[in-house]
Amino acid sequence: IVYVGARDGYKNFKHFILAYSKSEYLKKNYKIKCLGYENFSNEENILFSKLKINQNLEYLCGDDKKLEKLYSKSKLLVYPSLNEGFGLPPLEAMRCGLPVAASNIPPLREILGSSVIYFDPRKISNIKIQLEKVLKSNSLQRQLIQKGYKKIQKYKWSKCAMETSKIYQSINC
Repeated sequence: IVYVGARDGYKNFKHFILAYSKSEYLKKNYKIKCLGYENFSNEENILFSKLKINQNLEYLCGDDKKLEKLYSKSKLLVYPSLNEGFGLPPLEAMRCGLPVAASNIPPLREILGSSVIYFDPRKISNIKIQLEKVLKSNSLQRQLIQKGYKKIQKYKWSKCAMETSKIYQSINC
């Protein structure tokens, strides 16, 4: 299971960890790999030890190539954020054929549509249930991968550049 980015505050990493720790299925069958900006803090390590999951987590530091490799070898990206402007990691994961489980907040629903499985980021039990649902079902994983490939076609850097250029041209300063 992959988690990408900062882990503090509104990113809601702690709720994801608590949900994971309550699932015997997840703990037995899946490790968590976190790629981000900073190694685990003392507070996080204490929580991992208290929950008896410290052996199930790994912090990784790396570039886009390492991230792409991580996405392609994983089973699920978890994106439990409480607030987002856009949220690139789910789209990056879908481009690599990785199913996504994400918060059911309006910005993510607008960007990701029906291409991911959603959970209530404030309800640990709902996060756990939805993660298990995806990881226990190969057919659901395949459906999410196909929907992800279709969704990602909507977001191309070339299209972004053209639309940005049109905006600048319309300003006509």
